[in-house]
Amino acid sequence: MKNNNGKDSVTRFIFELCQVRGEVASLSNSISDALATKEYPHSLAVLVGQALTAAALLADTIKIDGSLILQLQGDGMVDALVAQATDKGELRGLVHWNDRYLPDASFTELMGKGRLVMTVDGEDKQRYQGVVEISGESLAKCIEAYFLQSEQLATRLWLACDGHQAGGLLLQQMPESKSLTNDWHHLVTLANTINEHELVELGPNDVVHRLFHQEELRIFEPNNVSFQCSCSRKKIENVLIQLDKAELDGIVEQDGQVNVDCEFCNLSYRFDSVDISSLFLANTDTPSRTQ
Repeated sequence: MKNNNGKDSVTRFIFELCQVRGEVASLSNSISDALATKEYPHSLAVLVGQALTAAALLADTIKIDGSLILQLQGDGMVDALVAQATDKGELRGLVHWNDRYLPDASFTELMGKGRLVMTVDGEDKQRYQGVVEISGESLAKCIEAYFLQSEQLATRLWLACDGHQAGGLLLQQMPESKSLTNDWHHLVTLANTINEHELVELGPNDVVHRLFHQEELRIFEPNNVSFQCSCSRKKIENVLIQLDKAELDGIVEQDGQVNVDCEFCNLSYRFDSVDISSLFLANTDTPSRTQ
């Protein structure tokens, strides 16, 4: 059995004798469900799986009340890579690519020059956003550089995905730690012995035991995660009501209805002429630009 209780999860742990914390993620169903929404080339399916794993690890690390969004935008073969994780363990993500895509392209070739944006949206409506240039030969190295530049926190990240399931490991110095110690370098050396196959196939407890069985650890209860999309008909309605009613009526006249598809989960929302009229009548306090 791959995961604790057969569920996708993130497990947090800390080293008792040094100021270092860790996270290990094991994802299977959530990866399969996220990738089932679109037919991705294999290398891009791997990239989405890695991004979802990274988002799950990072969201659990900072203990957000809301959501964390990891977004990369570049001028390479990939236009945008997005992964989101919420405090409820909900994951979703996608990648947009262009006609320059090549199956054997490296991460650097896929992303090109661009930026990595990490956004934390709190339930209290507060938003934190950090932006750095895309750097490094992998997504993991790119995120490590983000934390070093934006947060001044030494961070090491190992991500693996075979296109069906994924695993990840994160080590990070505690925010109160003033400098890196020999303990940090020792733990990173141990973690570097893990290979991608083990990271994907082993469960969280097995990964931690495989690497750190001689260290004094405190391991916390795992947090379950799953693929969930936050789209809803109400949210789509809130977007449509901001548009020009005459434009929407024109779409209905031409196509018979307004069609809105969610790129994350592939759900389709349909609005006919009655739906559109009712929507604007129900929002009489919202001024219409057609008047």
